Amino acid sequence: MEDGTLTGIISERDLIRHTRIEDGIEVSDFSNGTDDDEWTWESIRDMHTISYGISKIQLLPIPVKNAMIRNVLAVPLNAEISECALKMKRARVDQLPVVNGNKRLIAMLFDRELIKVLLPERQGLR
Repeated sequence: MEDGTLTGIISERDLIRHTRIEDGIEVSDFSNGTDDDEWTWESIRDMHTISYGISKIQLLPIPVKNAMIRNVLAVPLNAEISECALKMKRARVDQLPVVNGNKRLIAMLFDRELIKVLLPERQGLR
């Protein structure tokens, strides 16, 4: 925020775009031998080596201002719920910033909150 106004937003997708994935192979040796002595014939005879793939995900050291979306889709504080749901669907997002008349962030509206509004309340359920 600059001067308290909303200037950008960053989502999980934005974070994923700024990751490095390193693929590798790990090797492990093991024995099916039942004897506790690792030098017995059974332990040596039943030696196995397995190789398996691994992936390590690392976030790159990028400032938030370089990763965030600057053209933020936001809704005013007095927006109707149906309007918010439609904007979320069209933009394929699961959250919207709620701003006041000065474009200051008031709250975040999540899709699961909209679902709660649409579902009828039942006794004993939250």
